[in-house]
Amino acid sequence: MKQYINLPIKDLISDVPVDPIHARELADSIMSRGQLNPVIVREETKQIIDGFHRVAAMAELGFKQVECVLTPCDDEGFWDFRIIQASLHKNVTFARAVDWIDKVFELSPFWERHKTSVGPNRYKNAHILFESARDKKAPQEVQEWAEKKAKVWGLSVATIAEWLETKEKLYPEIVEEAKRGVLPLSHYKEVAHTLPTKPELHKPLLEKATKEELTGAQIRVVAQALRRAEDEEEVQSILRQPVSRTEDQMVREAKAARLLSQPREVTPIEKWQEAKHEDVLYKLDLWGIINSSKSMTLEKISALTPQQRADVHRTCEEAIAEIERVMDMIKSITEPEYLLREA
Repeated sequence: MKQYINLPIKDLISDVPVDPIHARELADSIMSRGQLNPVIVREETKQIIDGFHRVAAMAELGFKQVECVLTPCDDEGFWDFRIIQASLHKNVTFARAVDWIDKVFELSPFWERHKTSVGPNRYKNAHILFESARDKKAPQEVQEWAEKKAKVWGLSVATIAEWLETKEKLYPEIVEEAKRGVLPLSHYKEVAHTLPTKPELHKPLLEKATKEELTGAQIRVVAQALRRAEDEEEVQSILRQPVSRTEDQMVREAKAARLLSQPREVTPIEKWQEAKHEDVLYKLDLWGIINSSKSMTLEKISALTPQQRADVHRTCEEAIAEIERVMDMIKSITEPEYLLREA
């Protein structure tokens, strides 16, 4: 039988993390209006069932006693009560309830059976059991147990399975942070289900969501872009970009930024373009020599003095050497065909 009583605040056992901001907001309300709702407490152990933030706020305000409702219950009933109360809170429902659902599962006959049996009745965790019940693949006794518990908690089997799946996919540290109720459930669901194989990205994505006040749909777009990132540089680029962009735009921007930041090998065409001016000068000089040589005839050469003939011979040798050097340059650089034609 429930009973209302004032209990010393130091005697109450609170094992759930609270959001300090929410606790301070409650403290302001309690200071002006007093404690409006009693804290629900398990009679046998003085463990808080519901009212963790209220107790934290009243402790901060210096209260010595708290108005409570003592509720007698066994272990399974205690976890049932906690899950029921958690379902009444918008943000902390998922984060707190999943751990408590696991506790109820560990008190069920299916957990004991898991340790000693094999086959379709073997369930190693609550997630597998409720997923099987949701998909109507569970044996009748399992199906009935899952539906009975869902009814007691005021939830659907599908919702419970989804919560447990989200917990399985989320980075453990994120699950602990979620118990403070800072972000809505939709944020955690989007992160967990869109980035199931990249848990290391869960925290930076949720930090971006908190800082920029993203919606669940916006988180999904960023998560989908992050899933396509090829390295840490692209990840950071996507996280810095505004959420007004589409998934494809984010990915293209990240890849472009990465390519621009990396040293790259100069292409053959670029080599040719860089050397083009110098090559043109060589070509002009060589063509000048060639054009001069075209005017030379045997008669003209015979009319030259020995020194002039020696100068022409030396000039031809130098021209041949220069032509060979340019030919070697041409062989080492693959120019586009149209550029060769122009040359």
